[in-house]
Amino acid sequence: MDDIDDADDPRSDSEAPPRVAIIEDDDLLSTSIPEPLPELWTSTLEGRYGELPDPEPSQFHGPKLQQPINDPSKTTLSPRWWFSQWWTKDMTTLCMRQTNLYAAQCEASRDSSSRPWTSISAREVEKFLGVLLALGLGSSSSPTCAWNGTYFTDTVKAAMGLIRFQQILRYLHCADNSKDSGEDDLFKVRDLLSMLNRNCQRMWTPSCILAIDEMDIGFRGKHKHKQRITFKKTGDGFLVFALCDSAGYVFAFFVKFDTQWCRNIEGLCASHSVVLALVDILLEHNPLYKYGELYADNFYSSYELAEALFRRNIFYCCTARKGRVPRTLSLPDDAPVNSFVQLHRQNTTVVRWRVKPSKDVLMITTAHRPVTATTKTKRRARFNDASQTYEYVYEQEFTLNCANDYNMNMNLVDIADQIRGYFTTRRRTRKWWHRFFFFCLDTAACNSYVAYKTYWEAENEGKENEDKRKVLTHRQFNHRLAEE
Repeated sequence: MDDIDDADDPRSDSEAPPRVAIIEDDDLLSTSIPEPLPELWTSTLEGRYGELPDPEPSQFHGPKLQQPINDPSKTTLSPRWWFSQWWTKDMTTLCMRQTNLYAAQCEASRDSSSRPWTSISAREVEKFLGVLLALGLGSSSSPTCAWNGTYFTDTVKAAMGLIRFQQILRYLHCADNSKDSGEDDLFKVRDLLSMLNRNCQRMWTPSCILAIDEMDIGFRGKHKHKQRITFKKTGDGFLVFALCDSAGYVFAFFVKFDTQWCRNIEGLCASHSVVLALVDILLEHNPLYKYGELYADNFYSSYELAEALFRRNIFYCCTARKGRVPRTLSLPDDAPVNSFVQLHRQNTTVVRWRVKPSKDVLMITTAHRPVTATTKTKRRARFNDASQTYEYVYEQEFTLNCANDYNMNMNLVDIADQIRGYFTTRRRTRKWWHRFFFFCLDTAACNSYVAYKTYWEAENEGKENEDKRKVLTHRQFNHRLAEE
């Protein structure tokens, strides 16, 4: 994600507005730059393009469950019930059958001294998932700590022994290797990823604020699609394109090296087509979804993509790369800080903003009409030499409305990554499909907690304190889920 640097010389509301250069050019290829006309531009733009429609209050009132809960019994409070809506019985049955099948396939080739395999049941798979969730609550990466008295000793020991846990982890599979033709690089986890994707889309209606970015699945082993990743905490591994909403809920995702979605939609390249593919999934499951705002970084920036999303009634805002904006969008070298210039074509506006003397920010937006200058309050820490302490100072800083909204909403995928990383179930492994299995388990657990928290916070709204239900924290939710 590209964060926009804040301005170096903040301005208060009482000061004179900065010099603003406004350009209107339908074909974005004109070489002539007219004089700045800030007074005439606003009225001309509104009369020419019209005002942007707002989301209907009845349609968007924050994230909500697509299938409301009508059962007033205590089972709706159970974390296991919520988790079962995302990790369904079909996924448990898939893991049970394929693990037993893979263990049977290894029977003929294994050494006679090896420990014999006992078929696993669906209930034992659930216990295995509970142990993984319990291990995610601990601070140690070694699973033996749960059996050596460090944490969750009684709960884990009652579920299964350490040797049985390691044996299940060794034979864990989600597909039949004998049917692998070698053409599908995700064959080992294809069914599991598809089931989770469908459940995520079925159980949630997203809010009107969306973001698309990459999620990282860390992997230290060898794989032909493994990428060098320096901009994520988990390090090298696999990238997943994810669509998230304002609650940090993962609504849909694609693995980057998955060949089934790699197609040119409306003649766009792969990086732009993935945005349309994720948005089309959103509109397929929510036909009445209109006028949402989608934020992305400069990897997905183009004028054609913004127009394609606008035709789908989705407003788009992103940072842009130099080669994806018209050459006429330029500022003089001696232009002061906080100057900006913009061009318009159909429903899209491209902006160049001088944030530092030697740095410009480029943005593409269909969600802001017009792009205007504004101020924001920012808290800064200042060291007081007299008291030898840090004091907070509130300052007014110059910004653009599109840049301010971008900085506020672009981190939605990072929020989902943050929630997933708190109590992750991933274990050290050389098998790449295990990493995807842990990713699916973490995503199902995090989405179920986000849904649980969102639902009961909405139910408690407007009630007295004695009538409100206590909402579990993330740790408490996973703790009860592991015990159940």
